[in-house]
Formats: sequence, C-alpha cells, structure tokens
Amino acid sequence: KIVTMREGARDYSKDPSLKKILDKYHSMRAEGKTAYFDVEEFCAMADYYNGICDAKQADAIVEYALTIHPNNSELLTLKAHSLVFTDRLDEAEALLEQIPGKQDYEYMLTMAELHLAKDEEAEAKAWVEKLYEQEPETYTALDIAEIYISYGVQKEAERWLLVAGPDDSDDWEIVQTYTKFYFASGGFKKVESILVRRLDGDPYNLEAWQMLIRCRILLGEIEKAQADMEFAMAIDDQNPDNMELQGNLYLQTEEYDKAAACLKRAEALQPDKTLARYSLMNLYAMQKRFPEAMPYCDIVIAGNTLGGVDLSRVYQIRANAHLQLADYEGAVSDIQKGLECDPRNDGLYLLAGRVCLHNKLPEAAKEAFLQAEKYSDD
Repeated sequence: KIVTMREGARDYSKDPSLKKILDKYHSMRAEGKTAYFDVEEFCAMADYYNGICDAKQADAIVEYALTIHPNNSELLTLKAHSLVFTDRLDEAEALLEQIPGKQDYEYMLTMAELHLAKDEEAEAKAWVEKLYEQEPETYTALDIAEIYISYGVQKEAERWLLVAGPDDSDDWEIVQTYTKFYFASGGFKKVESILVRRLDGDPYNLEAWQMLIRCRILLGEIEKAQADMEFAMAIDDQNPDNMELQGNLYLQTEEYDKAAACLKRAEALQPDKTLARYSLMNLYAMQKRFPEAMPYCDIVIAGNTLGGVDLSRVYQIRANAHLQLADYEGAVSDIQKGLECDPRNDGLYLLAGRVCLHNKLPEAAKEAFLQAEKYSDD
C-alpha cells in the first residue's frame, strides 16, 4: 500500500512554516508540555508524516489533536484513514459511521479506500464517482487513480489517469502518477520512455532523474543508471535519495563497503527510511550476514508500507535467515506469510523444500521444489 492523501509529504527543508510547526510540536512533546495548534496545523503535520510513511508519528499527532479538537470531522477522518491503512477495517468503518459531514472530500476518499480494502469494488466505485461529480478537478482524478494503484485495481486506475490527462502531460504531478501506475504493473520500459522525454525538456528535475535511475536498475541497465547518477549528483550531491540510489548501484556492482557507506548515510538523513533499510537488508542478505539482516527485515515489516512482491521478498530473506540459524519454526512461519503476499515466489518454495528435507519429508520437499521450478524464470 502507499499513502494516497494528495497533500502528501511536503519537503521539510523547503517549507519554513511547516518546519516551524513541527519544531514547536516536537519541542512541546520533549518537554512534556502542552501547546495549542489549530486543525489546519495538525493536519499539515499528519500529512507530512503520512507522506514519508511514518504512520506511527502521524497517528500520535492525530491522537493528540483529538484531545484538543475531539469532534473535528477532518481529524476523525484522518484517524479513520490511518485505521484503513493499518488494516483495522472494522474500527475504521465504525469511526466513519460516527463522523458528520459525509460529503467532505477526504471522508468520501477514505470511504472509497475502505471499500477497496474490503474488496468491495462496486461500493468503492460509487463513492469515487460521487466524489468526482462533486469536485471534477484533475487532482481529484489523481487521488482516485492513486487509491486504485494502491490496491492493484489497474483497469480503474488507468481509467482515472486518462481523466486526469495523458502521460506526456506538462503537469509533473500527472506524470508522477503515471509512473507509479506503470511501476506497479511492471511497465518499466514505459516509465523509462516517459521520463527520458520529460528530462529532455526539464533537465534539472532531480526527482525525474531519481525515478529514471530506479527504473533502469530494475531493467538491469546498470551502465545507463550510472550515467544518470552523475547527472543527479551534479544537481545535488548531498541529497539523501541520491545516496540511497548510489548505494543500490554499488550493490549491483558488488562494491559492498561503498554500498553500506552510502546506504547508512541515506538511512540517517532520509525522512522516509524504508528504501534505505530495504536496501541494507538486501546488502546483508547478499553477504550472508543474517544476524544483521534480520533486524532490518523486522523494521521493514513493522513499517507496514510494502505489499505484494516487495513484502514477500522481505519474508523470504527473513525465512532464509531463520533457516541458516536453525530456527525451522521461524522459517516455516515466514514462508507461509511470504506466500500469502506473493504465491508465485519461487525462492520461498525452494526454502520450503529445504525445510521439508530437514524434517525428513522428501515427498513434501519434492512438491515444493516442483512449485519452485514452475514459477522460476531460471
């Protein structure tokens, strides 16, 4: 899942007003004092932390806000959104039923997301149609598209993207959402062509360079990605996302010490540390340093920001670590959880077969290995 609220994460360093509010809030909490913030300030802080995938911090802000503004619909909706995001669907539904002002933008968006989380596509569609009828704007179509991307409903996501505009739009926000759509569906070559075209006319767009580098790593175009990295570093060689990407490029070329240095620096500086930690997890797993890999697996899983194939990969690494450390029950548990996320993960079937062999179950091992062979590209 990804955070879908359109306001998302504003850049802390480039928004002095947000920085001032956040500093005041954290200073208040550190000193054990109380301070007044209006609803708009609380929402800005919660949006910031939701945008950098720090749901725990966002939840704490909303809970504190509700002690000051206990019946505010906007804050209650933010809390309901968090409940949906963390799969507490019954609690979310009960809270949404209590909220007045059921025509509010965020309320309707959250209702649609709740129904998608419950696999109730018809009900979700009714809410988004109603929302767009009420507010027929580009940003509305993008919000709707992002929700559908989050829940893997690609056909509806594409439909709303086309409402927002074409993938060669001059509006960078539209282009960004298209790239999320194509990334989610494995259309990496399409993402590449969109971003190359975009950068031809906007060569100082650092975010576009970073997305292109990530895309080319996934395509295995490492030399092109390294060339793109030089452009990105020329724009900002202190950018933590650049450091994380440089670390991933060093991983591709098996320069592990350089990779670790970059990724550790990115982890220290990035507001959203998910990608740096995911990469450090991969680094330690590749080096078979399982006691160091496991804490990163735990952190990434607890963050609740990955889904599908990515989360299955985390469970695979942790299952292998359990296996190497002779914790067979832990390995079985993670294999099962990983296959729930991605039932086509051949690496998990391979691990399952190895556990079966350890337990002297050759027929079960054979069945698992046949499944691994079935789903493997190699």
